[in-house]
Amino acid sequence: MTFRLIVLALTLNILGSFQTTQALLINASLSNISGNTWQYNYTVTNDSATDIEWFAIYFDDLNYDNLALVSGPSSIEWDIIVEQPGAFFSGEDGYIDLLAWDPSFALGFGETISNLIVSFDFAGTGEPPGAQTAEVYDPSAPYDPNDPNANSLVAIDSALTPATFNQVPVTGISWLFMLAMLATLRGAKSARKFRINIFQAVTK
Repeated sequence: MTFRLIVLALTLNILGSFQTTQALLINASLSNISGNTWQYNYTVTNDSATDIEWFAIYFDDLNYDNLALVSGPSSIEWDIIVEQPGAFFSGEDGYIDLLAWDPSFALGFGETISNLIVSFDFAGTGEPPGAQTAEVYDPSAPYDPNDPNANSLVAIDSALTPATFNQVPVTGISWLFMLAMLATLRGAKSARKFRINIFQAVTK
């Protein structure tokens, strides 16, 4: 289990009932494609009155490799980035990151994104772990690389994704933790920092 998941699990255990107030609900179906190649089929639901414009699901460097987006929401409505685990340094989490191009495309209360499918190679043994870190961000939050208190990449909500193993083979390759810990993970988010600067510039 990675440091991120350990902290998240401990925090959720302490807070207990916090999960009932989370905005982000994610279910994932796990399927084996062939050999060590697998895929997650995510269903993402907004369970709060606040629209979700930006969220990400993380893949730890110990278990995942060769991430690939198989299917997702319309690229006209959502900008999607796939970052490989360990792309910048060893131990760095990979992620799939989704940002609504416009607030009108955001995930409203009770709305769902389905068939968000990511394939990957599993570096461990047996089945891939079911729990992943997922986070929600505010794209309108100010970003200043020299000001840690003005950082769009600080999560405003987090969750753990459960995954149910799907015994049906698939053919073809077509988730709260302490906010202070995010400072150790900034290197994994450089592509999103660049993108959010552009997003904020064009929406002012």
